[in-house]
Amino acid sequence: MGIVKRLLALSIGIAVPLILAGLVMLWALWQESRKELNHSIEEQSQLAAVAFEKWIDGQRQPLSTLATIAAEHPRGPFPFEGRLSYMVQTRPHWLDLRILDDAGEPLLMQSPESEALPAEVLRTLQNEMQRRNSWVVVTDWSRGEGYPVLALAVPISSGGIIVARIDGAAIGELFRNIELADNAVIAVFDSQRRVLYRSSAENTYLGTDRSDSPLFAPLSNQSKAVVETTSPYDGVKRIYGLVVVRSTDCIVATGIPSSTLYSPARRQIGRYLIFSLVALLCAIAAAILIAQSIARPILKLSQIGRASCRERV
Repeated sequence: MGIVKRLLALSIGIAVPLILAGLVMLWALWQESRKELNHSIEEQSQLAAVAFEKWIDGQRQPLSTLATIAAEHPRGPFPFEGRLSYMVQTRPHWLDLRILDDAGEPLLMQSPESEALPAEVLRTLQNEMQRRNSWVVVTDWSRGEGYPVLALAVPISSGGIIVARIDGAAIGELFRNIELADNAVIAVFDSQRRVLYRSSAENTYLGTDRSDSPLFAPLSNQSKAVVETTSPYDGVKRIYGLVVVRSTDCIVATGIPSSTLYSPARRQIGRYLIFSLVALLCAIAAAILIAQSIARPILKLSQIGRASCRERV
């Protein structure tokens, strides 16, 4: 093997293992950074879910108070008949309030002109309350897909339920003051995986059925997850943190564009590959130059030696 080939093999044999070792270290660093980023997104989603859960609990508390008072007067009359209208009027997003018996018939309503509770919503409330043996929240879409209404029901221990219907626009008010990065989103899905709220979205998205979305696949056996997927609404690829709010079976999701989180690390890996390739080419070129600088004097000495031999002969 010539000296050029020997030096080339030596330079490649040194450079390639170093490059591979650097890639392994960089990949391990990337995996660790990705875990930290995913954990950060998960924490953001958890905070948003806690805010949503506290807001729901704030709507439930006055109903629980009324249910306690109503249980003390199982045969009526109720001592707070005049307070129902006041409670609705002082809560801007409450649409109506009513007390129903076990059969779903109204015992007391906010006003005689109150909109009737849709039969399907009432049936769902009763079934869910029986299943959970607790207060429940279901979504009423009777006004149209773009206008969700939350039906919040609290059981009365002596029989019957108290139901308040709340405009879904209140969820937007809850998250209005949260500053989001460019193309980042917060979304809330009801128990049927229909869109209750999505930041930076028109009402036309509300009510969209996303039950078949790969977004929810990791939640089949856990209450929180991180998923990378492309939004069907704006085509932006995001990293989503998902949290199930157990008290309502709703899902709160926060999504940050992949380009914002992962692209810097991916660019770093790309730069390292380019620099490694350049370094390898430089090592090969240096090996060739060194080999030539060593070979030339030896070649000249060899030529001079052969010439001397011919002269002696």
